[in-house]
Amino acid sequence: MQKLILFILFSCFVNAQKTANISQKVIKKKGIQLVLKSLINDSRCPENINCIWAGECEIQVAIYKNRKFISSDNILLSPKLTKENLEWFQKYYPNRKIKEINVLPYPKSEVVVDPKSYFIKILFE
Repeated sequence: MQKLILFILFSCFVNAQKTANISQKVIKKKGIQLVLKSLINDSRCPENINCIWAGECEIQVAIYKNRKFISSDNILLSPKLTKENLEWFQKYYPNRKIKEINVLPYPKSEVVVDPKSYFIKILFE
């Protein structure tokens, strides 16, 4: 019975968290949009591999306002730069608190990922 209650509580917590995905497609809506233009460099440690450090990922993100291109920025996502990364994304989501930012799919050893399948997943509190 206790396990069932814990499972239900955990399920509610997981489902209560909101996410936003930034893909390589421009969504045709008004306001600010972030679009993942490219994955410039990915030195993250692949799954099932033991690495000395976690690695980092450099991406190019384009900013659109009302469907018009404004600018683009290269962002280095790194455990050392978590605060700076959160601040950069937070300015585009001023009414929501960002908990975590990930670039997916995460690298796997001996698996080549199609560059078009990458996206940024933002987890909000």
